[in-house]
Amino acid sequence: WGGDNLFSEISAKSGDGVDGLLENILLQAEILDCKAPVDGQMRGVVVESRMDKYRGPITTLLVQSGTLKKGSVILAGAEYGKVRNLL
Repeated sequence: WGGDNLFSEISAKSGDGVDGLLENILLQAEILDCKAPVDGQMRGVVVESRMDKYRGPITTLLVQSGTLKKGSVILAGAEYGKVRNLL
């Protein structure tokens, strides 16, 4: 493949390759020195979400602009929730 475009094989059904995709996104962001504007409302994309038996709902987000903080309210479609922990 080569060039500026990354390629990652993933499966939405089995979840195979999602970790590799996230690693590639982080690597590309670090290489390109991508920074999101920190002022204003947080805006982003939900990459994946799941329900953990002990911790409750867990979501992976890509923040496009703004700052995500503990206690922030997240609205995704018709669903909403409060940030309890950042990892």
